[in-house]
Amino acid sequence: MTRQMATAIATAVAALTLASCATGIRGSPRRVCADAGLRPGTQEFTSCWHGVRDRMFAAEAGPMAIGLAAGVIANAPPAGAPVSASPTVNPGFGTLRRDYVSGMNRICVYDTVRGEYMMTLRSIDLCPLTPH
Repeated sequence: MTRQMATAIATAVAALTLASCATGIRGSPRRVCADAGLRPGTQEFTSCWHGVRDRMFAAEAGPMAIGLAAGVIANAPPAGAPVSASPTVNPGFGTLRRDYVSGMNRICVYDTVRGEYMMTLRSIDLCPLTPH
């Protein structure tokens, strides 16, 4: 990597960081590299674009993956517990909108008078037509 390209990437990343801190809105990788003075279609612009895009993805994906893993662990049922809808929730009247299989579970999605309601069953079970 040439010194000029490294400087351009560092400038683009710094500009992206400052812009996101000041406004809360990040620019696109193309805009960041163009604002750093690089011309689209050049090798330097392409390298800058890939670098900024990868850094943006890493910055967003890292905390998201950690949060997702923590949520899955915190909400996991105890080993051997049956998978079923919560008996304490009364969804009200509703109809089955759609269902899909996720791993070993079938997720039944209902439109109810109280909004969307989801019920988790074993993947081999069929969704009831109403959420009761």
